[in-house]
Amino acid sequence: MKKLSFLLLWAFSFKATYSQSWAPLPGGSLNGSVTSMISFDGYRWFSGGFSNSVARHNGTNWVSTPPTTAPIRAFCVWNNVLYGAGSFPFGGNTYGAVKWNGTGWDYFGLITSESLSTLTVFNNQLVFGGRAPSIDGVPISHLAKWNGSTWSSFPFTITCSWAVLADIRAVETINNYLHVGGDISDINGVSSSLAFKTDGTSVIPLSLEPNYYVADFAKYHDSAFCTGNFPFGPFPANQGSPGIVKTNDVIWHQVEHGLKLRGLSMSASPVGLYIGGSYSNVCYNIPCNHADVGNLGMWDGTSWSNQSNGLFNQGNEVINFVYTDYSTNLTYAMGSFHTSQGDVADYIAVKTSYPLPVHLSLFTAQLSADNANTVLLRWRDETPDDQNLYEVQMSTDGTNFYKIGAVAGHSNVNDYSFVYPNKDCGKLFFRLHFENDYSQVRPITIPCLKPTLIFKQGQSLLMVNTPKPGQVKIFSSSGQMISSFSVSVGRTERPISGMVTGVYFVTFVSSSGDLITQKIMIQ
Repeated sequence: MKKLSFLLLWAFSFKATYSQSWAPLPGGSLNGSVTSMISFDGYRWFSGGFSNSVARHNGTNWVSTPPTTAPIRAFCVWNNVLYGAGSFPFGGNTYGAVKWNGTGWDYFGLITSESLSTLTVFNNQLVFGGRAPSIDGVPISHLAKWNGSTWSSFPFTITCSWAVLADIRAVETINNYLHVGGDISDINGVSSSLAFKTDGTSVIPLSLEPNYYVADFAKYHDSAFCTGNFPFGPFPANQGSPGIVKTNDVIWHQVEHGLKLRGLSMSASPVGLYIGGSYSNVCYNIPCNHADVGNLGMWDGTSWSNQSNGLFNQGNEVINFVYTDYSTNLTYAMGSFHTSQGDVADYIAVKTSYPLPVHLSLFTAQLSADNANTVLLRWRDETPDDQNLYEVQMSTDGTNFYKIGAVAGHSNVNDYSFVYPNKDCGKLFFRLHFENDYSQVRPITIPCLKPTLIFKQGQSLLMVNTPKPGQVKIFSSSGQMISSFSVSVGRTERPISGMVTGVYFVTFVSSSGDLITQKIMIQ
């Protein structure tokens, strides 16, 4: 780890002292439990078993928000649009998904009496998981992909262990793999015992204790952590890791000796990995050596600490959801509690994480002058020691980041850069990860450019400039297709030759459905 120079340390030392105490959310309380949360468009969005089922908070007060017909079980931001998963009765039908249109909710994804419980972004598509066998008539085997217009399934069959309560409870993209967990028993007839990961085609079983469930995944220090209700995992009974395991490959590793807790939710923060759930007084090992963290604990990479002190007394309370908002450096705990440090904090409490140590004197994100869809990241490290690696991470919601590349550090080099050839538009967020620390988050908005189609008559040259790949087709005036070819992102020039004099029509359709038609004359 690089050491900060005295000058830098002094320059960044005049920062506010942040409390680690839990506090009520400003502006009053909700009247029921909260089970999901996300940060989007300058608000904190909550959903659960309270009036209206959904609410948003601007950091100071609650803001009027149209209700949904049922609680949103999981949120996700994709292409700068807020989506939710659940079971939503509307207009005599039941839908598994909603999206925020700026003023209200649009319902889509027709299901029957089932529900969708979780969602994430994977391979630039939304992935929904739950107990629905089909959606909009498409068989999905509990797991569905949405590309913005149509539903599709994965090329494998998931079997769940509980016939009545079968459910995919967690999906999360970690280290370029989609991690899937729930009440899973096998995939394509091969035992997976609660969890597996996939690249979209092949599957890798991540076996845990069968006949229980996985509730959540999270990435922390480059490892995939998994929590839920499993007493041992793949370990002997006297060496078990109840409720929490991690992996950086296909083998689970213990996190000390596990927890006296049935995990429901995890969230990586600047100070550690939070895990919340339901306290368990069961000892699976003799002697009992599972860490007792109440209903809310934190793993700092070395040891566990109890974070429920001052939040509530250990007992029947449950932490349903934990969430860290990196844009505000706040961590939220949601569950069935009513007091925080003696103050009313019904169902939601919040605290500020310690500020991150400063390693960089400069970190910027800007659009390239040569290509409006390309993002150029620059940073300066003033410290003289060698930094081994800078991992570049991106997010579409400012919270859930994934690796998009890496830059090696070198001795006596201060300035670094990274070019991201982005293929999407909308708001994106970038940060750097180095050893156990993160840079600040840098947001940038990619303009949603429309494709252009230009025919240069004198040169018989067709030019296409598009932010999305697509297909060009040339038709005669009678409607007969003369030629067809694909174009990639950016500018493509194609000579038009061998065509007789006459009128032709050129069409371009992008992968997102943008359509251009132009009449050209060959002379």
